[in-house]
Amino acid sequence: MVRKKASKKKVQKKVSSKKVQKKGMNSKILPIGIVVVVILLLVVVFLYFSGDKEIGLSPVDRENIKFKANGDDKMDITFTDHRGKVETFQFAKDNGNGPELVGDDNGRKIVVREGAVIQYQEFVVIGNEDEGHLLQLISVKNALSGTSSDRVKFKDIFSREVYVTSWTSEGVGTIDIGGKSYDVSLKGAHTSGTEDYEVRLNYPDSSGAGVAVIYPTIETSLGAKVMFYEPKTIDVSSWDGDGTALTTLRFPDGDGYMDVDVSNLGDIEVGELVFNLRKKGDNLLINLRSVKGDIISQPAVVILEEEDNKKYNNLIVTFEGGFTSEDGIGVSKIISTSEDLYYKPIKENSKLDRATTSWGSIVTIDSTDSDQRIAAISYPDEKVKDVDSKQKIVSITGASENYVVLQDIKLLIETLEEDGTIPTKAEGWNIQYYTYKVGKDGEYLKEYAPTGHYNADYSEVEGWKIDYWAPSVPGKYYTKIILYCSKENRGCSRTNSQEWKEVIYFEVVGEDGEPDDFKPIEMKLNKGWNLVNLALVWELFDTENEEKLYDMEIWAAFGYDKENENYNRFHPFRENEKIDTWYKNVMKDSNSRATAAYSSMWIYSNKKQTLKLGRITELQKELEKLVMSNVIFPKGWNFGSITEKMIDEVWDRMKGSCNPRKPGFVSWDSENQKWEVRSKDYLQNTAFKDSELYSGFVFNADEECKLRKRPPVPTLPEI
Repeated sequence: MVRKKASKKKVQKKVSSKKVQKKGMNSKILPIGIVVVVILLLVVVFLYFSGDKEIGLSPVDRENIKFKANGDDKMDITFTDHRGKVETFQFAKDNGNGPELVGDDNGRKIVVREGAVIQYQEFVVIGNEDEGHLLQLISVKNALSGTSSDRVKFKDIFSREVYVTSWTSEGVGTIDIGGKSYDVSLKGAHTSGTEDYEVRLNYPDSSGAGVAVIYPTIETSLGAKVMFYEPKTIDVSSWDGDGTALTTLRFPDGDGYMDVDVSNLGDIEVGELVFNLRKKGDNLLINLRSVKGDIISQPAVVILEEEDNKKYNNLIVTFEGGFTSEDGIGVSKIISTSEDLYYKPIKENSKLDRATTSWGSIVTIDSTDSDQRIAAISYPDEKVKDVDSKQKIVSITGASENYVVLQDIKLLIETLEEDGTIPTKAEGWNIQYYTYKVGKDGEYLKEYAPTGHYNADYSEVEGWKIDYWAPSVPGKYYTKIILYCSKENRGCSRTNSQEWKEVIYFEVVGEDGEPDDFKPIEMKLNKGWNLVNLALVWELFDTENEEKLYDMEIWAAFGYDKENENYNRFHPFRENEKIDTWYKNVMKDSNSRATAAYSSMWIYSNKKQTLKLGRITELQKELEKLVMSNVIFPKGWNFGSITEKMIDEVWDRMKGSCNPRKPGFVSWDSENQKWEVRSKDYLQNTAFKDSELYSGFVFNADEECKLRKRPPVPTLPEI
């Protein structure tokens, strides 16, 4: 079949400054005499202290794109997007019929074409390059009438930002993402189930009713573009579901798009990639070809490198199917579209095969588990000159994504010189590292300095080792690790491109002091609104936990501020200032702390589930030592909860001086989603049950009052 060139049509792009900044001299203009003196002093200082201070050279920055099996049947990818956000997420699963492009264990698909149907909790790639985003549809509803109660909300998988649709008419609206406006359509009756609604997006990068973007990319922090591929079938007579004929497909080519007339069937070259287009009735079938010309009939990931000699080389990552412990899913091949990759095992580990592209990307395939191979691509910030398949190879083992404060961190660095040997201390090589808090890139932590832990240790037996500890303050951090030549006279060279820089990211949490046999508290939630003890769930609603809450399908949370008689929103879009002010006020004395620990808050769960609550907070400590007589209810409505001290007791024995105004004591039935007004007889004679533990209620006090637990009737003497 004759191979045709697609017509080239670029999209105007803004200049991006999102790459990692390099070290360099300050650009302020100084008098020439001062400049000369400063340079001479810097040279002297560098020569004297080389090997012991932070280096002055700036090796090429690198980032990793990793592919790893998740269980027997799923594949995950990890990379840093153009905003510097790092994320690991599932993109493929094998249910027994070969891998599919899906984003979770429930088989929810990843949509990679403009105008395709997106259903509840499915994923979609939108935009392109440094405007590319991976989103999940987290909320959808079409009300009976009007648009005020209609909902289409997307969550950004990397940033956790939530985007909300603005409606212009019934089923039609717009949503702003990354500074661009996308048209939204919603179909489905108000009686439909959540997963039956159909949402479609129209992208601003396409112009004309018959034009659609396909396989949009997400740019990484250093300029690579990540494309998720699967074979596609499109009804050309109604590509958008509204009867519009498809005329043009827009394929990303590394620098904008390349337009393809869908009437031109056969093999179409889009940059260095080759797509095959063929018709079957009204359906257009789109497939990517391998370098050998075979149709790639399963999901793949394409990494588009940056421009090199007016070309954009691509790395195509394909996968072997599998879903059992004996034969699981894994990486099959990583091939280049513009050159042959020569894989060679490294000397220290024959299970690791590595190759390097002409751009300088280092491709490593790990066959330690032969039926579930994993892989990593080390991508450079700029083209590496005179690179071959041996150089700039680095592997860091022992790193974790999570640590407890002051926990030991022990890393083993495996790296090779161009001749395949290990760079040694005796040759003048040194590995230096600095740890930074995310968001404070210019301020490395100084808590390691007194021990001299800024330089890695080297031994002939174990090689390069880094031994330090997790920072003493909880938060998100990264450690920058640098190999450089500190003493040229021993054999290494400062002009050698062997020098490299790697970065590992991790999160540090506080030490809770939990015993080994500690068991988390379980709290059951029903689907819909739940009124639960505030102190126990307080841990969930930190600003950093937005991701976790969406994954748990907790859509909303509100706590009542009695003093101001309004709700504080804990989730989504946490009202930090209001909550922080409220918390400061309630923690000022024992009565306020006790009342807050005893109170309840609203949580909306999208499913029936059991929360496991483990981290000890100040409010939870107050709940554990709660003295009922310290709980003060102001006049009017108050939010409370059933605590352990109330189980097997009746309200009449707990209420102290608190007398109700109608309707008095009202509990929330989360299973049936309704209020239950408790009668006087119930409050006097019905004891609180274990099943009610930590559930909430509201109480209308006639005046300010205190709770107390009446002493029990004395027991009979024992004979």
